[in-house]
Amino acid sequence: MVFKTQLYTLTGVPPERQKIMVKGGILKDDTDWSTLGLKDGQKLMMIGTADEIVKAPEKGPVFVEDLPEEEQAAALGHSAGLYNLGNTCYMNSTLQCLHSVPELKSALLSYSDNVRGNGVDQASHSLTVATRNTFGELDQSVRPVAPLHFLQMLRKKYPQFAQQQNNVYMQQDAEECWTQLIYTLSQTLTSEASEPTAAQMKELFGIDLVSRFSCPPSYICFYASICSFCFLEPMCSFSCRDLSST
Repeated sequence: MVFKTQLYTLTGVPPERQKIMVKGGILKDDTDWSTLGLKDGQKLMMIGTADEIVKAPEKGPVFVEDLPEEEQAAALGHSAGLYNLGNTCYMNSTLQCLHSVPELKSALLSYSDNVRGNGVDQASHSLTVATRNTFGELDQSVRPVAPLHFLQMLRKKYPQFAQQQNNVYMQQDAEECWTQLIYTLSQTLTSEASEPTAAQMKELFGIDLVSRFSCPPSYICFYASICSFCFLEPMCSFSCRDLSST
């Protein structure tokens, strides 16, 4: 059987189908090989039907690096990119950064086209809707998205982003775009929201600064205070505590 097994690896003919022809007849499994008088290099004949050749799969494995660029992003769990609409990389980076915040996406998803109230102006409302729609496109598309409507609403709300030089839109500051958009969303998403949602926005994007003001010991006045400031507030909102007696 060892011999037939070796033949199977070479020919693909299973041992039970093999017939080995030797002088005097067919080689049997229990034949004593020493009685055959075989010599080195002697040829033997095998008759048998091989198993069906295993066919290669019609569609081979597909590796991520073989996919088109836009499909690679989807396979790796990345969202689609954004087209540069002319010096708008500052805006694109802001959008993509905010798009990665699940809590913000969830709040935007529940924001209605008709929601307006508590002093929210039309431009802020339209910018929020445009942000929600752009995030939706990024989630559903595997190809780069052109955030044209968002850009229009951003420039309508904040005209400084529409500045031109020689009829070309100027590059703008990403930090300023981030600050303005965050402030707008903090107003619109909490205007009709419950207190937990408002607190969540402040927790995600608010920053409190604590300042201490004190007079040197050589001065007559001995006064110190602690003031808190949140960047999401429209004005510098201070809450001070006199520490003179401490």
